[in-house]
Amino acid sequence: MKDLQYFNICILFIAVFSFGCNPKSKTQLITDISQITAVSKQLDANEAKSLNNCGAWENYTPSPENSLWFEEEHIRLNFHAMYDSKGDLLLPFDHMKSMWLPMLIDNAHQRFKNAPQMNLPEGNNTPVYSPMIKYVVVASDTLPEAKGYYAHIDDDLAYYINKGKDKNNYKKDVIKKYAIDDDSILNVFVMEVHPDSVASKTYKQHNAGIALGTSVKISGFYEEDPKWWEYASTFNHEVGHIFGLKHAWNKYDGCEDTPVHPNCFQRSSKPPCDGPISNNLMDYNNERRAITPCQLGIYHRTIHNIETKQRRLIVERWCTYQPNNPIIITEDTHWIGDKDLSRDIIIEDGTTMTISCRISMAESAKIIVKKGGHLILDGVRLHNDCGQKWGGIEVQQPISDCVSYRGTNSIENTITTKV
Repeated sequence: MKDLQYFNICILFIAVFSFGCNPKSKTQLITDISQITAVSKQLDANEAKSLNNCGAWENYTPSPENSLWFEEEHIRLNFHAMYDSKGDLLLPFDHMKSMWLPMLIDNAHQRFKNAPQMNLPEGNNTPVYSPMIKYVVVASDTLPEAKGYYAHIDDDLAYYINKGKDKNNYKKDVIKKYAIDDDSILNVFVMEVHPDSVASKTYKQHNAGIALGTSVKISGFYEEDPKWWEYASTFNHEVGHIFGLKHAWNKYDGCEDTPVHPNCFQRSSKPPCDGPISNNLMDYNNERRAITPCQLGIYHRTIHNIETKQRRLIVERWCTYQPNNPIIITEDTHWIGDKDLSRDIIIEDGTTMTISCRISMAESAKIIVKKGGHLILDGVRLHNDCGQKWGGIEVQQPISDCVSYRGTNSIENTITTKV
C-alpha cells in the first residue's frame, strides 16, 4: 500500500513539474546577443559567401521571391517653378500646380505600373516586376501653406541651358538658393527655356533634365499644352539617377539584363537604328518605360542603405508598427540583404529562418519563434532605425533549442537596451 501511495505521489510530482515546464506556459524574451549560444558548425562555401553578399541587387528586387517582406516606398518631393520677370516662357503657376504637375506625377506612376517587357535583346524573357515606387508631394514645415509647390522670379537663375557657352545644366546655383528641406525632400526645379533659344529659327521644343544630388532640374513647359507624358518619362529617368541608376546603353551600368546598344531615339530605315530599339527607362529613346530586375534592385538597395542621403528622401513607413499584419514564415528561409520592417515576424513550427545583413524592426515589433521553430542569426544587425525601441525576439521554448548565431551579430535598441 505504501509503495502504491509513493508511486502516486511521484506521478503527481512529475505531472505538476512537467506542466510547469511546458513551453506553452511561459515565453522568454531575447534582447541581447549574449543570451544566445553560438553555433559551432563551420560554414560551407555558399553560406560563407552569403555573409559578404548584402549588396547584391538580387536581394532588393521586388520579385515574387521577396514579396513576403516587400512594401511600396514613397519618395517625398516638392516643385519649384522658375520664372524670369516676363514669365511668358513657362506655364502659369496656378495651372502648373493645380493641373499640369499632378498630371505629370500621375502619368509617371502609370508608367511604373504598366511597365512593358524589354525590347532588347530580341526575344528576351527578362521578368517584369512592379517597381513598388510612388511619389508624394509634401509641404515644408516652414511653409506649409505652399503645399509643396513654390514659384520664384529670378532673371539670373530662371533658365535651363544644356548647350552652348552659357550652359548651366550642371550648376547648382538655383538649388543652393531655393531648395527647401533638400535633406529630406527631393526638390524638382521646373525652369524656363532661355528666350534666345526660343527666338532661334532652328530651335525645336524638347524636354531635358538632370539629376544633381537630391534635386532634379527639368526644362520646358512653355507650350500652351505640353505633353506631360513625355516629361513624365524624363522625370522618372532623372529620379532613377538620383537613386543610383546609370545610363543603360553601355556596359558600365552594373546590370547584365540591360544589353549594350547604339542608343537610338527611334527606329529608322538606316543602320544601326533599323532594327528594334531600346525602351528602357535609363536610355534615350522615345518611350523610356521598361525597367529591369537589376535596375529595380539597385534602386531599392539605395533606399535600404542607411548610409545614403537618398534614403532620407523616403517616407519612413517602417517606423509605423502594423500589429495585425505579421510576416509569417512557413518554410525554411534565408533572408540576405538590408530590410526595414513595420511588422512582426512569426516563425512557425518546423521552420528554420536564417537572417543576415541588417533588419530594422518597428517600435514594439517582435520576432516570434513558435515552439518547433528555429532562428539563426547569420551576420545580422537587428535594430530600430527610427530612434525607438523594438520588442526583441520572443521564444516559446528554451532559447538554446530555438535560437543560435554564427559570425558577428548585434541586437540593438530593444525594450531593455539603450537606443
